[in-house]
Amino acid sequence: EAMRRVLRSKSEPEDLVWVAMIESGFDPVARSSAGAAGLWQFMPETAKIYGLTVDRWLDQRLGAQTASQAAADFLGDLHRRFGSWELALAAFNMGYVGLSSVVRRYNTNDFWSLARTEGTLPWETTLYVPKVLAAAVVAHNLAAFGFADVTLDAPVEGDEVEALLGAALATLAQGCGATAKEVEQLNPELRAARTPPDASYAVKVPPGKGTAATQALERLRREPARTERYV
Repeated sequence: EAMRRVLRSKSEPEDLVWVAMIESGFDPVARSSAGAAGLWQFMPETAKIYGLTVDRWLDQRLGAQTASQAAADFLGDLHRRFGSWELALAAFNMGYVGLSSVVRRYNTNDFWSLARTEGTLPWETTLYVPKVLAAAVVAHNLAAFGFADVTLDAPVEGDEVEALLGAALATLAQGCGATAKEVEQLNPELRAARTPPDASYAVKVPPGKGTAATQALERLRREPARTERYV
């Protein structure tokens, strides 16, 4: 539902959420051997073009909200360039430059014509677009495909609090009565299990614990800064 909200805000088809299922199986920390990561499997270079931070402290490709915003912007740009969602999905899979070359070479913007012509698109891309469309068809017709009794998982939700620079998630978890694992699972983009030392960051804590987390952060602000020894 969080991804659907992002797509609605960009006036894009909500069925684009199934791109994330084909890319990562809806696993926000999925990684590929090629270096792609997150729900939408962004490569580092593309992620940075669309405003995502990828450094030693933060990998926003793993943040569901930030990555979905970037993916919606990316897909929107591809749709405006190629004129159809089928070609936008193909470019998402094989790359903008590669698809531009194929469209120019064969002088057509019809994905299905390209898919039927041998030697045009990579085989992976030829299958990729129908996979996304098929997932959408099944999702809209669960009973017809034998999935009427499927129980959806509860949404992954949390309260957001503005954390201190370089704050350890374990310390924040202790202050709000949660486990470190719970807070880390809500913030998989924080690679060192602490907020970046050079910029404020909104950290998610389990639902209902936002007030306690804010109070814990106020106590931390009043305490003298502690230095940590690093070897």
